[in-house]
Amino acid sequence: MYSNKKHEEAIVLLKNGKPEEALILLNYCLEEDPHNPVLLCERGTVFLHLNKKKESLADMNKAVELDPEYSYRYSSRAYVRDFFGDTEGAITDYEIAVKLDPEDAVALNNLGLLMEKLGYMEAAKRNFAQADSLVRNEPSFKQRLSELEDGEPVNHPEGVELQPRKQETNEHNRNTPSLFKTMLGVFTSKKGFSEFMNFLRNGFKINENDESGKS
Repeated sequence: MYSNKKHEEAIVLLKNGKPEEALILLNYCLEEDPHNPVLLCERGTVFLHLNKKKESLADMNKAVELDPEYSYRYSSRAYVRDFFGDTEGAITDYEIAVKLDPEDAVALNNLGLLMEKLGYMEAAKRNFAQADSLVRNEPSFKQRLSELEDGEPVNHPEGVELQPRKQETNEHNRNTPSLFKTMLGVFTSKKGFSEFMNFLRNGFKINENDESGKS
């Protein structure tokens, strides 16, 4: 069994912009537990930060092979694929993720953004609508939306996007009060949707003290 302490230290290092140091610790953990999809997914993220396409995709592919029924593995690989320019491959992975977990609002939103980028406008709108519906039906969001409608200003997080590249502003985004402007611990947390809801509960602000959960 790998060292939980070293694993946690690696996540902190990655969050603090030290991927080279994080890689050393994750390599150590994987020597102890080479078939752990959590560790592989997180090392794949480190390789992405180091711009190592081959290594990043290899780890993400292995994580999917080891955990094929878990939607988050496909979402993680989709992010890497799109980052390195394989938009079609990323769409395929997001579609699998959504099939496995139809209530994953983040995956639905990202899928919509990629479809929009390739010109599949109607399909993109459907995904945006599904993602919005999931978030808007969450009780804490309804309360926050009510406050916004009463005129309370929204504090938008700066420099945080769901996609590896900024997307063109579209009619959907102009009419939506920053629903999808954060992704907390994109690969180092399993809690994609629940952390997004924490973001909403925190008044559309990022809580920098949030810790990563299980990938």
